[in-house]
Amino acid sequence: MLDFLGHDPALFEAKKQAEDQVQKLQAELTQLKDKNEELTKAKDSAEKKLAHSITLNVKSHEPWQ
Repeated sequence: MLDFLGHDPALFEAKKQAEDQVQKLQAELTQLKDKNEELTKAKDSAEKKLAHSITLNVKSHEPWQ
């Protein structure tokens, strides 16, 4: 059934629901990007600590000169 302006109310509702879904997905994407950045920083920090520990371990096993 068309309203008095000739618009299909079901189409209008479907468009509104799609826009709402897009908004929710954009918010979720933003959260995921933030979490990814946080995890990347933690990974980089862990890699630096590991590299430093390896360096210290290797130096501690070097023969005295």
